[in-house]
This record gives sequence, structure tokens and C-alpha cells, in this order.
Amino acid sequence: MKFSLTLLCLLGSLAVCQADAVRLQIKGPDGKPIAGAKVRVLASRGSWYKSDFLPARDFSSDAEGNIAFESHGTPATTAIDAVKPSLWARVMAPTFAVGAIQLKAGNNSLSLGVGRLLEGVTLDSQQKPVANVRLVLEAIQDGSNKLMPLRGALSLETRTDAQGHWRFESLPPVGRAQLRVQDARFKGRLFGLDLSQKTPPLFLEPGSVIKGRLLRPDGTPAPGVSIFAGDPQRLTTTDANGRFEVIGLDRENVYLQGGTNSGLPIMIVPRQISNLQVGEVRDIGDWKTLKGIRVTGRVVSLKSGKPIAGAAVSAWGKSMVIREQQSDKNGAFDFMVSPDSDLLSIRPAGYLDFSRRGLPAPQNGVIALGKLDLQSAYRATGVVVDETGAPVKNISLYAEKDRSMIRDYAYTDSKTGAFSLERLHEGDHTIKVEGFKSVSAVKFTAGTGATPSLRVVVQGKAGSDQMMALKAVGRVEDGDGNPVAGALVDVQFSDTNRPISTESAVSQSDGTVECVSSFVSPHMTANVSHIYRPGYMRLQQGVEPEGNTYRIKATMLKRGNVLRGRIVDSAGKSIENAFVALQNNEAVPISADSEGAFTLSDVPAAGVTLLASNGPSFATFKVEKAGQDINIVLPDAPAAIDKSAVADELLENAQLGYGWKSVAAIISAERLHALMMKRADVWTRDQYLDYLAHHNARLFLSSENELRTTTSDPLQHQFEYWLMLARASSGNAAQKTQVRSWLKGEEQTRRDISVETVQVLLRLAEVAARLDAKEGAMWLDYALQLNDQLGIKSAGKSSEAWGRIAARISATAPRAISENWDTTGQLQLLSSAIATWREDGNVEAARASWPTIEALAADLAKNPVPRMRGGDFGAQPSELLHQARADYALLLAAANSNPKYRGQNFSSAAYKVAMSMMSPKYPDYTMSLKQEVLVSVAQSAMRQKEFALINTLLAPVLSLRTSGSTVQATAVLANAAAIAEGVDKSYAAKFWTSSYAIARPDAEESNLSSCPTIAAYAKACGDKWPGQSRILIEREWAQRLQGSLKPRSTDDEDGLTYDQSTLSQLTEAMVKLAPTRALEMLDSVPEKENLRAQTRTKIAVTLLKK
Repeated sequence: MKFSLTLLCLLGSLAVCQADAVRLQIKGPDGKPIAGAKVRVLASRGSWYKSDFLPARDFSSDAEGNIAFESHGTPATTAIDAVKPSLWARVMAPTFAVGAIQLKAGNNSLSLGVGRLLEGVTLDSQQKPVANVRLVLEAIQDGSNKLMPLRGALSLETRTDAQGHWRFESLPPVGRAQLRVQDARFKGRLFGLDLSQKTPPLFLEPGSVIKGRLLRPDGTPAPGVSIFAGDPQRLTTTDANGRFEVIGLDRENVYLQGGTNSGLPIMIVPRQISNLQVGEVRDIGDWKTLKGIRVTGRVVSLKSGKPIAGAAVSAWGKSMVIREQQSDKNGAFDFMVSPDSDLLSIRPAGYLDFSRRGLPAPQNGVIALGKLDLQSAYRATGVVVDETGAPVKNISLYAEKDRSMIRDYAYTDSKTGAFSLERLHEGDHTIKVEGFKSVSAVKFTAGTGATPSLRVVVQGKAGSDQMMALKAVGRVEDGDGNPVAGALVDVQFSDTNRPISTESAVSQSDGTVECVSSFVSPHMTANVSHIYRPGYMRLQQGVEPEGNTYRIKATMLKRGNVLRGRIVDSAGKSIENAFVALQNNEAVPISADSEGAFTLSDVPAAGVTLLASNGPSFATFKVEKAGQDINIVLPDAPAAIDKSAVADELLENAQLGYGWKSVAAIISAERLHALMMKRADVWTRDQYLDYLAHHNARLFLSSENELRTTTSDPLQHQFEYWLMLARASSGNAAQKTQVRSWLKGEEQTRRDISVETVQVLLRLAEVAARLDAKEGAMWLDYALQLNDQLGIKSAGKSSEAWGRIAARISATAPRAISENWDTTGQLQLLSSAIATWREDGNVEAARASWPTIEALAADLAKNPVPRMRGGDFGAQPSELLHQARADYALLLAAANSNPKYRGQNFSSAAYKVAMSMMSPKYPDYTMSLKQEVLVSVAQSAMRQKEFALINTLLAPVLSLRTSGSTVQATAVLANAAAIAEGVDKSYAAKFWTSSYAIARPDAEESNLSSCPTIAAYAKACGDKWPGQSRILIEREWAQRLQGSLKPRSTDDEDGLTYDQSTLSQLTEAMVKLAPTRALEMLDSVPEKENLRAQTRTKIAVTLLKK
């Protein structure tokens, strides 16, 4: 079983509770007590796969089969709880099958069945026995599908002998066992074994290892800290010297993190480990931690003032290192958090969730929050039934407050289908059941007296039909229909298209395989996500539903077969630079030689479809029988289209999305204006008015009446300012006279002494500066006088607007305004000014202010400024500095291609600024920004043939973890590869490989929904390998199109599916290769949420781009 990273994030310290008496009686299958049974008890938090927080305790049953003990502060519970600890016991006795039970306070009973021997053999990829392999038995599902957890101190383990043999005694005769490989030589795969069958060989895949030493902030070792890579299954603990080894890794790129269960006052900044090779042992050396900060407080009821016990209190910040604790019986909490933590969240039962953005500065290493008053929540109860009246059990539902996204979740009872919503806000709510469609909407109001019991009726016979664990069964065969034994098959189970768990199984000697979901849901689906067997490759795999079972169909092909052929044009002549690939495969297409000849290795001899392309042309070829001559004829390329005319036609029904300024110069001012007036939303149109007034006064003035009538009411007062700005910039004497007259009237206007008035005066100074620098300086002086009179140290949220305005008054205005402000205020205003100068391409002004920003940076390093209370992400001092550096570096990089600066070289300056951003103290969320800057500066250096700078700039790109989308990461790495091509082709290959690996992480993965789209990679490599790009797009298009057409049948699925939104990206990637084909694809892009309209814009922009 595989579990998500979020499950491990709940690790932390726990409040100490009073002891509970726990008693357990152990019986045999005949009901008689078992004396001398060995019982191991441990306390775990939440679910059995969490880390232990108390040492295991061992007992032996007495003559009556009993053990008894005090829980020593562990509140034993009858149900798994996300925040409360629980007790688990493993029981073993000779001749009996091992058993496990979750204990509750009071009396417990466990019956053991008859045991059996489980044994087998391990083989490597060469099918040779492997000795001394550590195998750990982590869980058992008995014949009734009851899960027996055996993780951590409860696990059973063995090692293989010299012949690769292994054995476990005392297991149930039927059911399933989950056996994990824990060996530095091999991937830590989980094998699902059928206990009623003879165990097939376990084939081990070569893995990799990461090791290092964890240090405290003072440089001494940090022992007893959990270290994991990617997910909780790859977990280890640092030894007394702080050393660790994470073994069995199966990814090229992993994210190394530290747990929060050590009790040490430290915080661990995660590490990105890139380009791990199969079998590699990567030593990362010393990994230094940060000093943590204590947070204390007390939660009480706002209404009664009484303490609230058991509330889950958590804190996190930019590094996303989460710490959590439960409040004790006095409502108190006291735990360590990351130094960058700025969000506190409290989730109490019976009360509304509480959150606070922006924590006060620590005093002597402690943030004392004092008393926190929590507001009582409202409650509603009800039952979910189907159309026959049968209760619908074990399903999730939520009440959503109208006109908001506030939701309270609950699960229906496992017997009655009843539910209880405990954290409701006052107001109107609608019930939605996950995985179902309701017969009619169920609405209610919370807070106006007692809420009546709710009855939710869902469509169909979900209650009477449910609820058995979903099975996926089938057979693994070779191309001739013969069974393939020992194939490791992973089946991903999903609930309403959301992955829930992945179960593994090994095919038996007759090729049969069976996986059973460990979760139960009425809308569970199954899909084969991975299949592996040395000496074989996947040909095809999939599942088909059959009632409550999914039928697995998997065909594997012995490696070694090849297909040879030739790609020709319609006249039979060979085609250079053509590519070919299998249709149902994720491998990178290969290139034909100069004669059009190609050889595909490890492919079926027949029954497959080949895809071929040179970019503009594309063809498919079905290989019907072995030995068939393969001559793939590419059709003639379609006739060229009138790109400008097609773009104009597309823009008639297009819509601009976020980031429209970046395409403004490409589509022309006239097209942009027409599009804005016709299709833009109000918010975007108001942005456009500001843009137009600053960058195209002629068009603004010629469209004055149209613009005035379409301006939103809240901004009508600003229209005059925009109008005067345009008139002042027009160069027309009469227009300028009107502006001077307007300014004269403004000079006579009486104004109050306020921060708002300072901003008005700055706007007037900007308009006046367009007429004459001296007039602008006069109005600026008025603003500065009022600024000094008010004693302003920061304009707060207005600082960004002030910075934009001041940047366009003069190069010195931003510094003059903020000269006497505090560090944070200066950074807010100056970073906004830098961003404005970047938009305007004004290098001189940015250069003049940069020494001031560097001085602020030096001061910030010596005298750190506390995080702003209530500040948003990106608005803290260090973040403002980071963004300013990024904008300045991007401005300098762009200047190399700006005709205004022809003959000047800004590469070295841009390089220096970019490298100053590489400090590890900047948190994860800035990684994508770092990568964007590095690649942009490298592009600039390439234009200037500064080859020495390029390698230095691109090297960090491979090692940085991108915190943005995988699409963004794919694009950044592919763009870096395109740059590196001009310097070192072998170096470029690393970037191409990494980019493709992100988009297609495993050639054996067939579940496309778990992969990002290949579109970004295909778009980037289109210039170098147009044929490869076309095949990648066409291959994924067919799969995504099929997925996008799947019907929806639930209340809670809104918006676009991932398959649907991906169609837009693939269409955009196709435009440069084959515009006519892209226009055909456009018809299949959904209209929903304006996706097709925005795709039209993307196509038009690509067509118009020079």
C-alpha cells in the first residue's frame, strides 16, 4: 500500500492524558484461551501507518489468555482519529496465525486462527537468486478482508538465504499479505501476496540510496529524527551521530524531508535531490537544520470561557513544514514551529475552525499567543438513503454554505447511514454527497433555532447494493497467450476519479493476479498503474468493469524483438528528420536516419500501430503480421494558411486570460483593443485602461467615449486621471493645454491631510511630469511635504500603488518618497517601482535605485525584520527583496534584445543579480521564480554569446525543486535544454531527459490521469525535433480526448476535468507544427469556463508571433 505525504505531515508532539486500564483476552479458533501468547503493544497517532510516539511494550498472556496494563497517558479509542493517539497490539502464538487488534479502554478480545507457512524466493533483474535481502511483512488482510496492520514495531521481518529463499511462519491460510523490500540495492516495492496460493518468484528492481548527516543549528548531530523521501514508505531515522540512509528509491527526482517527531528544538528545510541514477548511492553530506521557535497559547470557548481540550493546533509557513499539537485539558498548547511560520490553524470539535495569518515576533524564542477565543459552531444531523430507502453507509458528504466555499464534512455511519455535521457556520447551506447525485437538493439554515433532522436521498440503489471492497482480477499473458508468472502489478483504486490507494499483487504461476481495495466506496474504480517483470516489457494493460469487479487485461512481451521500416513521402522518397513511435506507449519517439530507415527495439512483432511524423505531416501504420514490410507514407504537408487572417477570425470569439500584458505587443494594439472591448471581463478591462493610458495615448484618446462608458462604476473617478495622463502624453499642444487647465483646477482644490491625499498628489505629479519634469517635481514636492507631515513610515497596502506611480514620475521619486520609511516600507515601494520599470523597459531608472535596494538587503541581513502580522504571502521583507531581484534580473536580461539599448551588454549584471537569488534561505515557493530567472538570463547570455555564463546559470536549474505546477517545471527544463543545445549537446540532454521525466515519470505507467501533460515539453522541443513533438501531442491527444468524454454522475464534481483542460494545452502546442491540425483540435476543446475562447487567443498569439 502507498500513502500520501499529507498523512505523514500530522506527525508531532501530543498532549499527555490520564492513564486508561486496557485488558485483552486471546482465544483460539475453538474459543479456548491461549496461554503464553506474545503480545506487543504500541501507541500510534491517527492510523496504523503513522510513526510511533511511545516505545513498544511486550507482554505474555496468562493461563486465562489475558494481559492487562495501564495506557500511561495514551487515550485508547474505539475508532481511528486524525488527531488522537491509538493503541495497536500484535499477537503471536505457536501454531496460530498472527493477529492484530486496535485496543480500546476496558475489555478487548481477539481470536487467532490456524497458522501456515509462507515462503518463496527473490530474483534480480537477471533472474538470479539474491541473498541477504531484508523483507518486512507490513500488513495482512484475512479472508474477510479485515486489515491487520503490522507496521513499525509490530512488523515481522526475515532475510533471504544464499539461494534467495525466505519464509514467514504463523500466517493465515487465506487472505493477502503485504511484503516490502527494504534493501539498499533494490527499489522498496510492496508485493501483495495471495496466502492461499503458492508464492511466485519476487523479482527485485535496482534502486538507489540517499545518505547524509543531519545536524542541529550548532553543528552537533541530530539523532532520532525521521527522514523520508517522497512518501512515508521511504522512511528512516537518524542514528546517534545524525547519520541516515534512505534506501529503495525508485525515482529520478525525490524530495527529502524530515519528520517532526524527534522532540528536538529544530526545523528541517526540505532538500530536492535530482537526477538519481539506478543503483546510485548519493551522499548529500551535512544537512543543517534551523532553530525552531516555541508557540504557546490557550484555547477557550468565547461563550463560556471554558478551556477546549483536544483541539488540533497547527502552524506552517513558506517552507510548508507543518507542526501540530493537541490542546490539553486546560486548553493549552506549547510546541516548536518553523522560524518562517506565519499561519496558525485550530480545528476543535464543536467549534468553528480558527486561523490567524501573521504571527507576532518571538520574544526570547517564544511566540506567546495568550488566550484564543473560539466561537461555537452549529450542528445538523441526518441520514443518507437511496431511492429504495436503504441507508448509504461509509460515504463522505459536506454542507456548503451558500455563496461561499465554506464546507463542513462528515461520514455516514457504517450501519445506519446517519451523519452529524459539527462545524457549521450560521447561514444557508446545501448538502452534497461525494460520489452520488441527489434526487433533489437538500437545503437548510443553521443558526435559526434547532435544525430538523435531514434526509438526503441519492439516486439508484446505492444502499442496497453497497458495500463490498472492490476487486481487480485478471491474468498476465505474453503475446502468444501464455501465462507470465512473477509480474508485479500495481492497481490504483480511485473514488470519483480521486486516487485513494494503490494495491500491489504478484501474478501466480498461471498468470492470475488479484488486488483488493483496502478502502470501501460505492463509486470506486480501478486502473492498472504499473506492471513490471524482468525480461518483459508492457504491451498493453487495462481494466474493464464487471459488476463489483474490474477485469485486468495485461499483455507483456519478451524483450528482444525489433521492427524495422522506412518513412517516405507520397512520391516514395525517403524523409529526413522523421520520427516514429508505438501508439500505446510512453517511450520517447526515435528518429529515422537520413534514408528514412528506423529500428524499434523491444516491440511486438505484430498487432501494433506505429505513428510517424516530420512535424507538418503525420501518419499511422498498422502492423498486421510478423515480417510485414513497413513503409510509412507521410502525406504532403497541408497548404500554408494566411496566419494573420486566421488569427483575426479566431480573435472574433476569443477571450484574454491572466497574463494578457505579455501578449499585448504580439497581437497588435488594435486587435488587443477590439478584444478588450468585446470579450474582457470588467476587472481585466479596468487593468487595460491603466495600461492604455501609459502605453498608447493615441488609442486611448481616439476611443475616449467608448472607454468611458465601459469603465466600471467604482473606477469612474479614476477615468479623469487616465484621460489626463493620455492627453499629457499625446504630443498635441491643445491636449496639453487642457491638462494644464485641469491641473490648475486641482491645485485650487482643498484636500484633507491624509494618506489618501498623498496618493492623489502622486497621481497629479505623474500627469504633470508628462508635460514637464519641473511641473512633476512641484507636485511631487507637495506629496513629500504631506508625507513628512504625516510621519508616514510605510503606506501599507498602498505602497505597491505608490511605487507604480512614483516610478513613472521620475527615477528618483520612489527613493525620495520612502527615504525616511522603515525597511519593510521602503522595500514594498521600491520593489513595486522595479516591477514597473521592468514593464516599461526602463533600465536607467532601475539601475539608479538598485544600490538603495542592495543597501536595504545588507541592513536586512544584519538586522532581520519580524514577519509582518497579517501580511500576505509575498509581502514579507525577505520576499519583497527576492521579487525585486527577480524583476531587476529579468529587466536586464530583456534589455539585451531591446533596440533602445543596442550595443550594450547587460548579461554580466543580470547574472550577478540572478545568482544572488540562490540563497537556500528562500523557501520552496520561490523555486519556480528562481528557475524562471536563471533560464531567462541564460537566454539573454546566449544572444550575447556569453557562453561562460550559461553553464553557471543553468546548473542550479536541475537541482531546484519547482514548487509550481509540473507543467511549469517541464517547460522551464525544456527551455533550459534548448539554450544548452547551443553550448553543449550532452549537457542539454540532461535537461531534455529531466523535462520528459517530469511529464512522463515512468514508461510503465499507464494511468494517464496521474501524469502531467506532455504539452509543455512538446512545445519546447518543437523547433529541434518537430516530428517527435507532433507524435507526442497526437499520442496524448487521443488518450485525453477519450478521458474528457467520460460522463459525470456526482453532485460534487464541478469545473473542468484534468483531461478537458489538458486538451487546450495540447492544441496550443500543435499550432507551430501544424496550424491546420490545431484548428481541427480546437473543436474538441470544451466551451465550459471559456476554455475554448481562451484557447483561440493562444492559437492566434502563436500564429502572429514573429
